[in-house]
Amino acid sequence: MAMKQYCITLEPKLVKEVDACVKSEGLHSSRNDFVRDAVREKVLAVRRERMRRDFQKLAEKARARGFTGRFPTREERAQLADELLREKGLL
Repeated sequence: MAMKQYCITLEPKLVKEVDACVKSEGLHSSRNDFVRDAVREKVLAVRRERMRRDFQKLAEKARARGFTGRFPTREERAQLADELLREKGLL
């Protein structure tokens, strides 16, 4: 995978902590590897939270339409998914 370089600014204390983690844990080969992995984890966490909120909205709509706890039919799921995609401007 092609990578680009970016410059970031960190507090010296944080850089020391990152270096200590790299040295002591042995999970990362370098400071860059550590930071890249941390950014990747944060992006995934943001995606998960966004997805959780989207599913929460979907569940609220389903309850507003009388969802009683039974698993929605394929058609009902498709309709709810289409509405969510329309709201997001993806459909």
